[in-house]
Amino acid sequence: MNKQRGDVLSPYLYHAHFIFFEKGAEMLGVTQAMVSKLESGDANISVKKLAEIAAKLGGSLYVTLNLIPQQNDNFE
Repeated sequence: MNKQRGDVLSPYLYHAHFIFFEKGAEMLGVTQAMVSKLESGDANISVKKLAEIAAKLGGSLYVTLNLIPQQNDNFE
């Protein structure tokens, strides 16, 4: 039986992924759980912390807030 490439590489990819989580979390100053939540989109994180993470990754954070009133709002 011929093994698929993914079957052969899977243990190595899992190990590399774990190392990234461990070292990545340490580098970013967050927990491994937070890295997981950030990756999945389930993180509840402050704008300040996002800016710190962006800076540690060599970038910056730019936030735009557009307020669009709903049709049922009464602004006089």
